[in-house]
Amino acid sequence: MRARPGRIEVVIDELVLHGFEARQRDGIAAALRSELAAALEGWIPAAGASVARLEAGSFTLPDAAPPALVGRGVAGQIHQVLDAGIRPAGPAEGGS
Repeated sequence: MRARPGRIEVVIDELVLHGFEARQRDGIAAALRSELAAALEGWIPAAGASVARLEAGSFTLPDAAPPALVGRGVAGQIHQVLDAGIRPAGPAEGGS
């Protein structure tokens, strides 16, 4: 049985979404925060888990999807990747 951590901190310095209008930004961000907090409630990461960059993949939305639906979809993708095991995306960090 793993001990529950007292606090999990998720920091998203930059979220890149293509194909959305700037005016949708705040609604998408609010939904993302809310949905990701709910999805990670009770989640226990591996000890010392940390990642500088996470590629959460893509998902399909209906045309003209409202910002709340976009935020839920992004949160779902992030949660799915975290649940499968934290694996950084892109070039290996450190090294040469």
